[in-house]
Amino acid sequence: MAKQERQRTPQPVCPEHWQKMRNEAIKGLPFWTRPFASGTVDKRLRSHGFVESSSECAFCKTKSDVDDVK
Repeated sequence: MAKQERQRTPQPVCPEHWQKMRNEAIKGLPFWTRPFASGTVDKRLRSHGFVESSSECAFCKTKSDVDDVK
């Protein structure tokens, strides 16, 4: 039986949050792998459904939604 993979819904992320997520992921890696990790981290973020977008951001949207409630 073949392994079924879930289709992740793409979550657009602004360049600021993309950079923050990349830096956070790179911080968790051993220091000797950090210079080579940028491509791997980008691939991993994309595989988890995140897409770099300049027009909209899932995190900024949720933050503004929370601000509207207050």
